[in-house]
Amino acid sequence: PIFNLKVQQLAKLADGEFVCRSANHGSHGITAAAAGDFHFVTADQWNRMGGVKPVDRAIEKVVRVYHGNVSLLLDVVRQCIVFDRMRDMLKVMRIILDDSDVEVLRIKNRMSNHYDVQSSGGYRDVLVNLRINTLLTRKLGLNNHVCELQLILKNFMVHRTLEGHTRYVAFRNKRCE
Repeated sequence: PIFNLKVQQLAKLADGEFVCRSANHGSHGITAAAAGDFHFVTADQWNRMGGVKPVDRAIEKVVRVYHGNVSLLLDVVRQCIVFDRMRDMLKVMRIILDDSDVEVLRIKNRMSNHYDVQSSGGYRDVLVNLRINTLLTRKLGLNNHVCELQLILKNFMVHRTLEGHTRYVAFRNKRCE
């Protein structure tokens, strides 16, 4: 809940939205409809659910990619903010970097012109691995827990449908990732 609340605050400050998977696209004052089985909601409408990597995928990634080194798995707790515009994605990055409660450990910028899109099958986003260091996280012993925040433009997210994800999983499996 601590990470989800932080992500909700960040999205609200930078006009980000969240993906909600649902068959009912017409409720909750949804601001934008998209193809596939999901829709977008604003930070105020988001219910802060989900965000944990499935156990079977976590094990698979530790074995295939990290050769058994569990300490390298940095996306067990994760969330995604979707943006209409690149300037809003940049705005949230500035907010994150200026936030004294957030320690950024790594930024994987798949939006960069220097990024090899062949390595991701054309998919683009920005991944931010971070820790939240507040009095509460220190008190709970969570201040060293690494979370992953995915930042993605809506144009890419709309194409991340079930069929697109199936193709990505096949691509990832061929690369043994």
